Amino acid sequence: VDPKSGDCRLLFTEMDAAWVDVAAGDLVWRADGEHFFWTSERDGWRHLWSVSAKSGEATLLTPGDYDVIEIAALDERGGRLYVIASPDNATQRSLHMVSLKDGKRRPLTPGSLAGWNEYQVSPGGQWALHTRSTFDRAPRIALVSLPGHATLSTFVDNAALNAELSKLERGERRFITAEVDPGVSLDGWMMLPPDFDEKKKYPVLTYVYGENG
Repeated sequence: VDPKSGDCRLLFTEMDAAWVDVAAGDLVWRADGEHFFWTSERDGWRHLWSVSAKSGEATLLTPGDYDVIEIAALDERGGRLYVIASPDNATQRSLHMVSLKDGKRRPLTPGSLAGWNEYQVSPGGQWALHTRSTFDRAPRIALVSLPGHATLSTFVDNAALNAELSKLERGERRFITAEVDPGVSLDGWMMLPPDFDEKKKYPVLTYVYGENG
């Protein structure tokens, strides 16, 4: 849109037979003002595409059988993007660095920190606030350097809370996968009572997207 005249033109169109999943942060402009990054599921996976503002042509930037969840930061001077992705397990999130030149992806979150990872990356991509939680541990928040992921300072460790949680009598906790249609599976998790007996019947509390039961 021209702010002076009010004239506007169609720049880019995203279409899907089912649903176009667009969230805040899915569109990030490059410094030249002639290209932007766009998150799309047009090839069957949630990937980043580089779109020309002149032609509207979209070029795949992050090929591969994995989902890019969101853009964490753009470092044009360093020629890289920081993204949150789930390449191996949809129940987990981790930070990755993608080259703007060839789209090669490099995982930055150490394998020992598997779980739910969130990042607030600095504009230059040198530091990040890292929040990590797992199925049975409260979040830990730390300042890390990138790309090496060295911990510089821990702001919240929740050690006291985790110590109290460890005293609770808890049953087995497990992640599950349920096939809802041929070739279509959904991830979930379940917790069993501490004294669970498979020969007995128990009430079941369930939670799924969009409803409670």
